[in-house]
Amino acid sequence: MNFRVGQKVVCVDASAYLYSWHSATDIPRVGTIYTIREIGIDHLGGPGLKLEGMRCVVSWGFDSYGDAFYKASRFRPLVEKKTDAGMAILKSILDEVNAGKHREIVDA
Repeated sequence: MNFRVGQKVVCVDASAYLYSWHSATDIPRVGTIYTIREIGIDHLGGPGLKLEGMRCVVSWGFDSYGDAFYKASRFRPLVEKKTDAGMAILKSILDEVNAGKHREIVDA
């Protein structure tokens, strides 16, 4: 899978089957969207990701890693639908109508 720094990804696997999590605040949550801040190799030698605002603190035997890489296989690129922008505009117009505001229509 190809990842790039700055890309948005979604967590698809938050299990900790090979190591222990030490920092409860930095455990990825399934379905949560993150931004990649660095790409490298995880502590098992596979592809890994560091995420904005997150520190992967892991323990492997007697060793502890304070800012390790999360396993890349636990994430998928976020796919944004082209209709999302259009729906946001329509929602803002609906919010204005529901709030009693109105727009003036000007003929060109």
